[in-house]
Amino acid sequence: MGMFDMMGKLNELRKNVEETKSRLADMRIEAESGRGLVSVQGNALRKLEKITIDETLLRSEKKEELEALLLDAVNEMLDRAREKEEVELKKAAGGLIPPGLGI
Repeated sequence: MGMFDMMGKLNELRKNVEETKSRLADMRIEAESGRGLVSVQGNALRKLEKITIDETLLRSEKKEELEALLLDAVNEMLDRAREKEEVELKKAAGGLIPPGLGI
């Protein structure tokens, strides 16, 4: 593969990755914990956008439970977003990255 071919492939890859990141920003990822007592929503770029807390958890004696549920929900949403991001970026690379390098 010549230098100009390689540059063309890199430009194509860069364009695909940027388009994919734009789509990821619009993909909603949701997670919940405590059977729905806490729910969080973000995007596939791992940006947390919304937190919903059932009002039964908004009492001081429920503080520790709320914190634990919130951590569980946020971590689950971030894991799902990371997985979605990895899948979409690999698709964007579309064989342009040599095996073993990964994204």
